[in-house]
Amino acid sequence: MKPYKEYKDSGIPWIGAIPKDWEVKKLKFLTSVNDDVLSENTISEYSFRYVDIGSVSLDKGIELYQKMVFEDCPSRARRIVKKGDIIISTVRTYLKAIAEITDDNDVVVSTGFAVIRAKNIFDKYLKYVLLNSYFVDTVASLSVGVSYPAINTSTMMNIKITIPTFDTQRRIADYLDHKTAAIDTLIDDKQKMIELLKERRQAIISEAVTKGLDKNAKMKDSGVPWIGEIPEDWEVNRLKYCFTFHQGGAWGEEAANNKNDRICIRVADFNYQNLTVKNSDQYTIRNYSEKQINNLTIHTGDLLIEKSGGGEHSPVGRVVIYNKGFNALCANFIELLRVKNNHNSNFLNYLFSMMYSMKINKKYFNQTTGIQNLNITAYLNEKISLPPLDIQHRIAEYLDKKTVEIDNLITDITTQIEKLKEYRQAIISESVTGKVEI
Repeated sequence: MKPYKEYKDSGIPWIGAIPKDWEVKKLKFLTSVNDDVLSENTISEYSFRYVDIGSVSLDKGIELYQKMVFEDCPSRARRIVKKGDIIISTVRTYLKAIAEITDDNDVVVSTGFAVIRAKNIFDKYLKYVLLNSYFVDTVASLSVGVSYPAINTSTMMNIKITIPTFDTQRRIADYLDHKTAAIDTLIDDKQKMIELLKERRQAIISEAVTKGLDKNAKMKDSGVPWIGEIPEDWEVNRLKYCFTFHQGGAWGEEAANNKNDRICIRVADFNYQNLTVKNSDQYTIRNYSEKQINNLTIHTGDLLIEKSGGGEHSPVGRVVIYNKGFNALCANFIELLRVKNNHNSNFLNYLFSMMYSMKINKKYFNQTTGIQNLNITAYLNEKISLPPLDIQHRIAEYLDKKTVEIDNLITDITTQIEKLKEYRQAIISESVTGKVEI
């Protein structure tokens, strides 16, 4: 790709020089905003698909539609969109929730979005201008507020963008449609590879914790339908007998900058892939009573299970092992499990992972006010198969090695995906700011 022959100063620091025959105009002179809204007199039975800010990302566009009817919808479900519109989040702008509307069949979006519609600009070109990193970063920089940054719609509509001739707009849009589609296909292929590796990882775990490592071992019926046959020297017992105790966590009080301040491990600190607590320099600090510190301080090798919260795509019941070298307590949505000395914590952690993948946890859900709760006592009464302690050690060591190998592959592919995303963004930015001639 080569640059245009002649350039001029755009007058916009974040864009710099632009081709000589291009113009710079404010967004408001090229588009309209928030043209259509649902009337408060809409019939109560009107059914539509709703898009909230949390359902949109810059990389993937709209990831989730929620089916609802008007009488039950939130008051923010009011903006009507059409195919070709661009929705841009004006609140929590750090989320970069920007997407093209590709399907306008009864779609309504949150009032937290500004709905931009092309008027004096080619709609496909507009899409790439608004998706490019320069525009996205400008929206973020003009936002006001620390914990809940937001941008006024009128401020956003005054942002200047680059405008080539209509023929050039069309040519750039066609080029970017082709290039981004090719990159997106590569990204999709690599994401599928990651999913296959995750499935392979889980299959290895499930096989090892229920069948062992000896392929020639004599087998017997476990009497537990979801386990099936197990090696002859394994026993069947209830989960609860693997632990000296289990105890719900506590949220404590606001940090007081005294000796009772402690790191509080939350579900957000769970690393679901590695089945451990994440490394972080931003753990939550809470203040606890002496009694709570004495009873609830987490020990190395303890297991932590999410007992409340969850959601449709991530149900409660995930377990991680605590392997950090500092004192901490766990939050109230977590149950602390202390493993008996005659059991291997890592083995049990992998066993819980297998149970979660088989959805055994779902048998013990209680749903209240939209929050999933896991009945811990009932769940720990579930029957499991257990090998002798020395075999637990061997299985845990084997799985540590195998999962690290797969995790490294996943990390490598994830890095490749991020580089492809950066390349995709660079192509868009260079094209719509005239850095390369299309």
